[in-house]
Amino acid sequence: MNKKVIILTIFIILGMISFATIYKINKDHQNNSILVVEKEFKYQAEKCFYDAKCQKVVTLKELYEYKYLKEKLTNPITKKYYEETSNINLETNKIELIS
Repeated sequence: MNKKVIILTIFIILGMISFATIYKINKDHQNNSILVVEKEFKYQAEKCFYDAKCQKVVTLKELYEYKYLKEKLTNPITKKYYEETSNINLETNKIELIS
């Protein structure tokens, strides 16, 4: 009886640790995936701005029209396209991605 309780306790502790670790790894992966999309958006927006084709507030639609982005940006978690009204303000570096 005592041996069963100890084994059960060990499995419960291992399960709790495993669940927390997997959750943290998954959350970090999702955040990093979104960060990659945001960095690509910012990079292309700055490129467009320095080429004097865009203003301080750059929308996805402008980047598509000027061929800075050849494929539509997608949310890596939901797999939906971001709306063309999504924008970045290059003065404040505020990114507003709407999916």
